Amino acid sequence: DYNLEYEKGESSASLTYPVEGKDVRVNKYLMIKEHPCKVISMDISKTGKHGHAKIHLFGRDLLTDKKMERIFMTDDRVYAPFVKKFELEVFALENDILECLNENDNTEEFPFPKNEIFAYKLEEMIEQDKELSI
Repeated sequence: DYNLEYEKGESSASLTYPVEGKDVRVNKYLMIKEHPCKVISMDISKTGKHGHAKIHLFGRDLLTDKKMERIFMTDDRVYAPFVKKFELEVFALENDILECLNENDNTEEFPFPKNEIFAYKLEEMIEQDKELSI
């Protein structure tokens, strides 16, 4: 008799997928404390007297750029976020709304992330009228 639990996203699809701890690598993506992060460094300890090695890793939050830390066993199941990369050309910032052109030349609007580190650099580049893609 198994007790199974499932988590679903809003569209009945998960936002993460399971990964074996031993398969985690630097420059890959991983959920750390429920934040999507890019792994920037990791150390693997030797097998202990109970037969398990530990992974100690650091990652950078994809949204806030904060450094995050996680420790887990090599045989633990961890979760990685689905990451979709695309390029947008920034053409305006008005009333805290960032206006961009996508690959199909359609306009997309995003709330400007005032409290995030990259927001200050982005705002500076927009004010200097530099060509900018994010």
